Amino acid sequence: MTTLAMVAGLALAGCASSDAAAPVTRPTVAGVGVLPGTLAPPPTTSSERVAADRPGVAGDPGADGSDDPDAPDDPVESTRSPEPRIGVDEGRPLGRVVEGNRVLVIGDSILASISNRYGDQLCGRLVPRGWVVEVDAEVSRSIGFGRRVLDRHDGDEWDGAVVMLGNNYDGDAVAFAAELDQLLDELEPVPVLLLNVTRFEPEQDEVNYLLAGAAEERVGVRLLDWASRTAEDAPGADHLLTGDGLHLSTAGQEALAAMISGALGRAPTGSEGECLDSPFDDDSGGTVPRETDES
Repeated sequence: MTTLAMVAGLALAGCASSDAAAPVTRPTVAGVGVLPGTLAPPPTTSSERVAADRPGVAGDPGADGSDDPDAPDDPVESTRSPEPRIGVDEGRPLGRVVEGNRVLVIGDSILASISNRYGDQLCGRLVPRGWVVEVDAEVSRSIGFGRRVLDRHDGDEWDGAVVMLGNNYDGDAVAFAAELDQLLDELEPVPVLLLNVTRFEPEQDEVNYLLAGAAEERVGVRLLDWASRTAEDAPGADHLLTGDGLHLSTAGQEALAAMISGALGRAPTGSEGECLDSPFDDDSGGTVPRETDES
């Protein structure tokens, strides 16, 4: 079953909740873009529960200190599969199942904020662990941005990918699901760490439902549960976000970088890390909000 097949359930839930929907004016948030209007929630209790219960989910990798770049290497090298796969054993970081050390990171302003053009937390953690990292992330980008990045890198070889492109959802579940399926198809057989998103609007439940479904159905995709980490009732969540309830505080930048670093682990033995410059640096859609910003 593809992600697109899950949209039928979302549509049925929408029909059951209301006979008609009035047009809505879609507000904007600086650095994010247009926010979605009100939509019916997916046919589940909550996106956080779906993400936590599905086999492709990682809650907070590295919480036990495994994200520490100074931690010793594993004394025993694992046998690596010739075809990268992740998700079979959620306890194994990506560095234990791949041959190479090149990671492509694709996202919007949230991942841009921890790129080397802004906070630099991601390369700061990953390069000492032997990863060659490129963060292609721009303000206000939606799910279609992923394939633009891959088109630019046509012919390049990557050993892993990190994707977070659900914050700028426009309310069209069919289009989102189709783009997500195509993006993951094009990334195969590269293993993907797929991040779900903070529930700053109810519509993000729909996004997270589709992301969780993609991680469950694809053996090469693992979901990192940023939604649960930043849920209102999560311990310390209020310190991870700025006043808009979406963008990252300094603590949030460190926490997100640690989550990704924990899921990647150390690159294969003998790898030398590097932070690559990105050709995607257009933030004309807004600016990446700082912790002091109110919008």
